[in-house]
Amino acid sequence: MKHTLSIAILLFFAGHLQAQDLAGRWIGALYQNGIGWYEFELHLTAAGDSAYVGTSFISSARGSGTMALSATLESGVFHFQESRIKDEHWNRIGWYWCIKTGDLQFTERRDSLVLAGGWEAPGTCKPGTIRVAKVNKTPEKISATPEPVQPELPTRRVETRDQVQVTEREVLVEIWDHENEDGDIASLSLNGQVVLKNHLVTHQKHPFRIALQPGKNMLVLFAENLGARPPNTAAITIYYDGRTKTVVLNSDTTKSEAIEITH
Repeated sequence: MKHTLSIAILLFFAGHLQAQDLAGRWIGALYQNGIGWYEFELHLTAAGDSAYVGTSFISSARGSGTMALSATLESGVFHFQESRIKDEHWNRIGWYWCIKTGDLQFTERRDSLVLAGGWEAPGTCKPGTIRVAKVNKTPEKISATPEPVQPELPTRRVETRDQVQVTEREVLVEIWDHENEDGDIASLSLNGQVVLKNHLVTHQKHPFRIALQPGKNMLVLFAENLGARPPNTAAITIYYDGRTKTVVLNSDTTKSEAIEITH
């Protein structure tokens, strides 16, 4: 009976993975060994049982490109193959886009779906890694009386930990635990508006985008608890202008640390 139950659970899990609808827009980053980071997106459309077609989009200060691709999801592994360059724009001469293939591990989180893994390409292209995510669209139970939206967090003293200047209006941000996971739960606000609420900070990087206003923008880490080892700590990685910057923020019940982003 125990073996039968184990097999049934495995079959259910595999079937659940296969049934996942990956269609839609995935946002994240691509890293190329020895070169650096790029903004990276997947735009997928279902094309049959566990099959997908669509495009990938890559962008940096050097330029941008859109590639056609096909993909499959089998046993939790997303295999993709780009076939051709559909469109490209260059700000620098002498660069070219790699036609990539890769196997990305599919992970379903409470608030997002994640694809992460390695990629490679023929010729002189150096390989690297990709991590993209999209909001989990799994329907949740709707309350008859919607809870009021909390547009702001309680007021605490804010201290600027670091500064960064960017030219892009919209940037990719990741929050993660760079040391030992200890149960920290944090929220992030941008210019007083909540952009991430009650997030459990783990080693798994959680990506999202923020839209900047002209001038100074304050990205603030708000401690919802202090975890097992105070203070509440999170690493914040910002992808901008073809570069990255990681800042470790510490916050507690009296103060919040922030990154000042000038656009």
